[in-house]
This record gives sequence, structure tokens and C-alpha cells, in this order.
Amino acid sequence: MMSIRSSEDLLDLCRRSLASEPKYEPPFEFELSFADGYDQLLSGSVEDSSSDPAGVLARARDRGRLLLAAEAGAGKSSVTVGVLRHALDSQQPAIRVDLRRWTPSIDDDWRRLRESDSRRMHLLLDRLTNSSVTERELRDLSGGHDVVVAVDGLNEVPLSATKGVLWVLDAFAARCPWASVIVCDRLQRRALPSDNWALATISGVMDRVSTTEGGPDNALLLDITQPRTAGPHNEAAILLAHVVGQARLSEAELYQVTDAALAIYDAHQGRFFEDAALVEQVPQGVVDRLREGRVLFTEGGRSYFRHHLFHDVLAAVALVRDPARWKARWFDSLTFRANSFDALVLALELIEDPQSADELVMAVYDWNLYGAAYAVSQGRRHSSVAVTASTELALLAVLAERRWDPVASSVQRVEDALRVFPSPLAEQLLKADDLDAVVATVSEEAGDDTTSTAWLRIFRHDATAGELVAALSSGPLPGWMASNALRREPLDETTRYAVFQALTGDDQTVRWRATHTLGADATGESVDALLHVLDEDDWEWARYGAVRALVEIAARDEDRRRPVLDELRARLTALRKQSLVFGELQKALELRNPPRGWASDVAPLIEDLFAMSVIVSDQDHWRRVGKRISDSIRAARAAHAA
Repeated sequence: MMSIRSSEDLLDLCRRSLASEPKYEPPFEFELSFADGYDQLLSGSVEDSSSDPAGVLARARDRGRLLLAAEAGAGKSSVTVGVLRHALDSQQPAIRVDLRRWTPSIDDDWRRLRESDSRRMHLLLDRLTNSSVTERELRDLSGGHDVVVAVDGLNEVPLSATKGVLWVLDAFAARCPWASVIVCDRLQRRALPSDNWALATISGVMDRVSTTEGGPDNALLLDITQPRTAGPHNEAAILLAHVVGQARLSEAELYQVTDAALAIYDAHQGRFFEDAALVEQVPQGVVDRLREGRVLFTEGGRSYFRHHLFHDVLAAVALVRDPARWKARWFDSLTFRANSFDALVLALELIEDPQSADELVMAVYDWNLYGAAYAVSQGRRHSSVAVTASTELALLAVLAERRWDPVASSVQRVEDALRVFPSPLAEQLLKADDLDAVVATVSEEAGDDTTSTAWLRIFRHDATAGELVAALSSGPLPGWMASNALRREPLDETTRYAVFQALTGDDQTVRWRATHTLGADATGESVDALLHVLDEDDWEWARYGAVRALVEIAARDEDRRRPVLDELRARLTALRKQSLVFGELQKALELRNPPRGWASDVAPLIEDLFAMSVIVSDQDHWRRVGKRISDSIRAARAAHAA
């Protein structure tokens, strides 16, 4: 390891480190647009832009923190490397942290160091860079210049670590006014640790050679193909053709690689993997050709694909070839437990048959509404998916219906999904005043389309309660629509008993739908049934639904509120061990329209959660939750008074 004794040593180390990143030098110029918040960023209504690295550095220096959010392959890594090179040319030390190198051992150490933000920052600088520097070296040897730390791949770390990474970087920027942090992330809303973050996205790509505008095109695709004019394009086909061509793969060899790619995601839940994980499943000669073609890279006994989209498309081929895998277990593996939906977009693009495309969308919807919406939205943006108009309409309908969900975070997510969906209908549904207006708009759009008849009857709530209960187990679309429709009116005793029966069946997803239904049924029987699911069901998504439904009941019924919240308090120790369920509990506490007394009633639960937190970031999180609940109640009262 190089000894760092002077500012020139530090600069030399930074230059050497950055020189080892040749794959991030495509011949493109990028335009960045800056936003005041996520609403502006996601809607695309950004006006302030810059293509000058010095301007980007100035933005980062102004706040100390800049988050660059853009789609996969848009050029985030190339932009940040270009900014770092500009900084080095100006004698500013510049470090690149690559979160895609996150491994199970790093995750274990990250958890072990959870009580120390500074030691976690040391882990990032030491093990996820080519520089291996310390915070003290950056401070003492910067030669009086500002330091730039670019952190690439926030969406590549486990979802459980994302909040902690942002907190650590925010704390680093707070205690180091001589440093600027630039973080690359997917284009999605994050709960940022403070209000000090500036936001930016990549709004344009220009080929320096031909001056052909790439517009919203993917910078990676422009790098591996001839520049294209605007129009439909299938990203999955382009990526796959590049891999096959560069590695000279036969059809049989391609399928060996695709099966291995999915198996690696399933086993490792990460982009980096041991060499043996691939060699055990693919002939050495094929692996060698992947390396020779610069599709696969190896560092220190671990391998990774040049860009995660190459790995994604290979794994997507394996998924598409076997519809038996179109279920939660494999969707979790492909997306790192719903942390990155790009592989789903590519999988949908690989399907040419409209019926099969609809089946995949519905299977994804049965697992994650937002994953299905993202896949169709991105595919429509590129005009590259075969999803039928009826399925797209149904998806927009269920998104729009959830604008009146009781949980604030759910409302925010569906409105974000509608905001970025490339459809005038999505914009119209986003502006609807109430659910009746949504139903009327969807009905008018469906017109005489007979393919929409079955689900429209459920969505309109034209079916009887008995028909709705039966529909709970009749497939993804009618099943979830029936669950939502049953929530619109009080359940009678017969219907409630029928839902209880669904709650104890063998079908996991039906049990989840039944818990969702019971969230609107504020009765003692439903509370008891949901607590039983929370304690005994062996499927985490059913428990996820149960904890959310229990909070809903507490919000709906003042008399049951404290007893239900006390039951949840009694289970906090057990719930903390279930990251998915525990995460939903904390989201569910923040309501779209909190009832009178909600802040004081949930205060003991939040105080318990605060007391159980052993690190400052977790304590700060619960302080913020309490403040947001209080703020939302004040806002609701002000709106009511007006």
C-alpha cells in the first residue's frame, strides 16, 4: 500500500485510483438539471441545468451534499468520474466509493459498526475504494483544497443499509466542511437525513463525435451501439446482442450464462461474486471470452459484469424462459428484495407475445405493485413492451385508487408512479378529485373493450360481497381489486367470516390480500385474527399486511386504538428482527389524514422505538417520525379550518 505523507502523495493516490476506472470514459457530454425537491425532479419540471463539471462541483460544495438521481445506465458513473477528474486537475483530492462492491462480509461489518458513524465512514473509504484513505488523511493532507467524495451505487446496497449509508455520508459532510459528497442513486424518492441535500438528474446526453442527440437514451446503450435517432428501441435486445457478440456465445452457451446469472443473484444478492460461482456453472472457455470481450471484469478473486444491466438482462432471460419462476421468491432475487426493478423492465422487453407480457406484469403486480408499474412505465417510455392496453389501464386504475390510501408513504409512492408514467391518462388520474372521479375516468377509458369487463365490474364495486370474497383467490388482478373493493363498505358477519377463512388458507398471497381487507374492518374479531397472523404466519408478506392493517384499525377506531397499539408495543422486540415487517410498521404510523389524538396515542410506541435504538441515526429517525406525525396533524387541522 502506498504511504501517504504529503498532499502530493494524496493527489497521486487519487489519480492512480481514478486511472483504474477506464470503463467510465464514454465519448459523451452530459447535461445535468437541478431540482429543489423530489416532486420537481420526478415530474421532469427542472429548468436550472449545467454541463460544466465546475458547476456541478460548485453545487456540491454549496450544500456539502449532492444526490445525482437517474435511470440505470444514464451515465451517473461517467458523470461522477468526469467531475472527479476535473477536481484533480484543480488540485482537489477526489475519491470514488463504489458501493457495488458491497459483499456479505462488508454487510456484517457494517452492522457490527452501527454505533459509530465515523467508523462506518472509515469502512467505506477503506474497503470500497481503490484508494484506501482515512478521513484524517483527507483532512490533514488536502493542501488547503476542498475534498470531493463521490459515492456510486446507493441502490446497490441492501435496502436495510441504504438509510444508514445516507446518514453516515450526511454526518461526514456535517463534520467536514472542507468536503463535498456526491451520491449516485436510481431515480426514486428517498427519505433524506437532512434538508441540506441538493438534487440533480441527467437530462441530456450528447455524442461528441457525431453530435447526435441521445435525448433520454441510455448512455450505456449509446456507448455500445451506433448513435441512434429518437424512436422505439428495445434495451434488452441491444444489451443481449452486445454480450453475445463480444463473447461470441452460441445459443447453448448463452443459456448457460443466463442460468448462472440468475443463480448468482439468488445466492449472493449482489453484483460482485466469487469467481467460482460462475466457473462452477459455465465452462472456463466461455468465462474467458466474457472477460476478453470486456463484458466481465475480475478484481481480487471476485467478478462482476461491466455494468449491472448486462447481469440484469442475462438473469432476465433465465426468468422469462421459465414462467414457473414468476413468483415472489425469484422476483425478490432478481430485484434484491424490491430494491432495483431494472431487471423486471428488461424481462418484460424480452417478451413479444402480448398475453405472456400481461401474465408477467400480473405476476409482478401480485408481488409488488410498484415493480409492475415501473416495468410497464419504462417499457412504454421506450415503446418496447407488448403489454395490452387493458392491462395498462388496470394498472393505472389500481395505482390511482391508492391515492386515498390511509398510509402517507403509499400515497406518495403511487403518485410518484403516476407522475412518471408516460401517459396523458396517468396525468388525468393524478388530478382526479376523488375515487368516484377515478372510477368514472377508468370506465370511460375502457369503453366497450370486452377484455376489461371482468375486472371493471370489481373495480366499480358492481359485484356482490360474496363475489368479491370469491375473487380474492381468483388471480392477481381480480384478487387485489376485490380486496380493495371490500374495504369500501363495512363487512357484514357472513362476509367477515369468509375473509377469515381466506386468512387461514394455503395460498400465501390470498392470506396477504385478506389482511389488507381487514385493515378497514375495525372489529375485535379482526384485531384478534390479524394478531394471530402477525404471530404465527410463516410468510413475511402476510405478516407485513397484518401489521399495516392493525395500524389502520387503530387509526380508524378511537376505542380500539390504544389496545391495538399496546399489542404492537408488546411485540416490538420480535418485530425488530423482521426487517420487512418492521419497516412497514414505521411507515404505517405516518398517515395521510391522521385522526384527532393520533400524535399523543402513538407517542408511547415511538418512545419505545426510540429507547430501543442504540445509534444516533436510528434515534434521529424516530424523532423525525414523531415530528412528521405532529406536522401532518397540524397541516390537516389548518386545511380543515380553511
